[in-house]
Amino acid sequence: MDCSTDTGCEFVGHVDDERFRITRRIAYRNSFLPIVSGKVDATPTGAHVRVSMKPHTFMIVFAAVWVAALTPVTVAIVAHLISHGFSPVVLILIAFLAASYGLVAGSFKLEARRARIRLIEVLQAVEMPASPARYWPEGGLAIRWADVRGAGPLGFLWIGSYAVAAALGLYDWVFEQAGCTNPQAHNPAYSCPTGAHVASVWALLATTIASAFVGLWFMRRRRPHLLIPVILVQMALIGCLAWVAHDPAYHVHLR
Repeated sequence: MDCSTDTGCEFVGHVDDERFRITRRIAYRNSFLPIVSGKVDATPTGAHVRVSMKPHTFMIVFAAVWVAALTPVTVAIVAHLISHGFSPVVLILIAFLAASYGLVAGSFKLEARRARIRLIEVLQAVEMPASPARYWPEGGLAIRWADVRGAGPLGFLWIGSYAVAAALGLYDWVFEQAGCTNPQAHNPAYSCPTGAHVASVWALLATTIASAFVGLWFMRRRRPHLLIPVILVQMALIGCLAWVAHDPAYHVHLR
């Protein structure tokens, strides 16, 4: 298939009478583009197209090597930390391993969905109608399980990382007491965090809440690929909140 002179060509690859092996034509590099293989069968009611998609061989090998190298290291570190007492660092390592899988699987699924939609449109020669714009999609502010499932691995990674960040935020504020109460602030027996430390914890908590609304918006708008930067922010929040849990400067304690 030669698209060098056809600016409207959306797929490139090899096509013969019954089979094709193509990828979506894009103007940028993307290692997660699926390889679309298909076979056309003639039936009494018309042509029947069977399609399968898989990542490029390089991505399969890279992901396998990455996970194979990261998994035993993570398991060993987690086992060491657990044997010496629980630490929020365990959650960071588990979240990092889950994020590695989620970004690879989620990015491929996103590109596979795009390729499937465009291939159907090209084969049927129809254009899918655009959905009407809404300021806030239906369903209000509730997090629906259908929205999470609809976003695929990225949806599960988003809600998982948000749950970890929210749990760490609650742990820092309630259990580690990242801020003095009024009686404690006026009691010389207590040493309170500085105003900057308290403000930074509030900022982390506010960012955690904001990431929930932003991620929910993207899922409701059927834009799962936009969850990737939100998930990265949540990963950074997990690291910061775990730091707060370990740093005595953020905690209320007796002198």
